[in-house]
Amino acid sequence: MNDDLSSIPSQPRHIAVAASSWSGSPQSLVAAAEDLLEGSGLLKATGANILWFSDPAAPAKYHVVGAYGFTSSASVQQLVALLRGVEARLNDGQPARQGGPLLLELQWVEGVHISTPTLTLPSPNILGTSWGINAFVASSEEPFGAACAARRENQAFCTAAGNASRHSDMTQVYEVPQDDWIGGSVTPEILKTWAHAHSGDEEILAVAVDAMLTADEALRIKEQAPHADTYGLIDDAIRAVRGRGADIAVAFTANVAVGPLQTRIKSWLEAVRQEAATAKIVLRRAAVLKIGSAEVRGIIIGHRLPDRPPHPATRIDTVKVEEGGGAPGEPRVWSVVLQVPLPPDTRK
Repeated sequence: MNDDLSSIPSQPRHIAVAASSWSGSPQSLVAAAEDLLEGSGLLKATGANILWFSDPAAPAKYHVVGAYGFTSSASVQQLVALLRGVEARLNDGQPARQGGPLLLELQWVEGVHISTPTLTLPSPNILGTSWGINAFVASSEEPFGAACAARRENQAFCTAAGNASRHSDMTQVYEVPQDDWIGGSVTPEILKTWAHAHSGDEEILAVAVDAMLTADEALRIKEQAPHADTYGLIDDAIRAVRGRGADIAVAFTANVAVGPLQTRIKSWLEAVRQEAATAKIVLRRAAVLKIGSAEVRGIIIGHRLPDRPPHPATRIDTVKVEEGGGAPGEPRVWSVVLQVPLPPDTRK
């Protein structure tokens, strides 16, 4: 058993991780967990989807799960230590728990079947909960199927998982690839970016940072090629933000303006800009733990440049929040729309 926990595989093996969140900004918290897991250098991402499950006990009535597939040459002990470390950073140092901001679970390590007082693999939640099999299939259906076909995986578990996937309780209401909620458009004079939130004000504030970072990268790309065609600019900017990497999470309390939601968003974005500049962090994402009457407890996620301070993020001129646009059965959607003017010398 100890050998199963500490042994290093001769070649990378597939693993599945479920990141669960019930409070704060669940969509952004589980996304940030994937950022930090991949940023550790121990894991290589193979798939990332976010799923919403009905949960009347949660503040927003949903249990949100990041279903993440990776390959890794790390031992099981190293993987578990990594998950516990990410939990601590995104729970602001508080114990990870069901119903809280973030709870990470190692669902599956290819070919590993163990049972200890603190860890069972594959996770009993895959077959024993209304969400486990859906998350497992979303992250690892192809590599798991291949492992079963090649008999690298326990055949009894292969059969049980196959049966469960065909007869699961459908508490799942929505699924989206990671970061697929971000977009934008460009006119000759205006750059517009947006991000969609499927929760309350905490998520709206969190995804506003996604839209800000997309605008930031789009402006940088445009400045480097002022007269280039703007076709594909937003997609290029989204890819650039995804490529920033993340190995740092800094929790902070931001004083925000009291007033309409748009005013609070602008104040929050400015606080995030300033916190990132002070901490010398290149922003990848932000999450929100709690909103007070005049303050927000949040977390910025990103990395530090070793040789120079980061370029400050773009200051946003106009913020709008629009409700609606979701598909039937999809959780309520709010779109945070940011608008900045293109500098005159970059217009075409």
